[in-house]
Amino acid sequence: MIEGRKIIIPFNRQEIASLKEAGEIAGRCAETMRMWAEDGIGRKIGGKWAISRPALLMRLEGNTAALKAYWKGDRSSPEISRYFEMAGVPLGSSQAKDR
Repeated sequence: MIEGRKIIIPFNRQEIASLKEAGEIAGRCAETMRMWAEDGIGRKIGGKWAISRPALLMRLEGNTAALKAYWKGDRSSPEISRYFEMAGVPLGSSQAKDR
């Protein structure tokens, strides 16, 4: 994880996509998804890359302001929560804490 960036924190399994799944969503190859993950839309969990679905959508729309807010831990402002809704990721108290 990039130092200080809250990527997939708190942990929510529904938020993550594999490199292959993210590539299918974005219309890009898995190698591009790995580079994007390293650039701030994913992190390694259990030695494998996990892509944040909402962060991927932010990246695809070019919404750097939303992505920076996400990195700081914003999950509740309307601008951020709409990406979670678009990705089909529920927000709320049912999220498991980061492991």
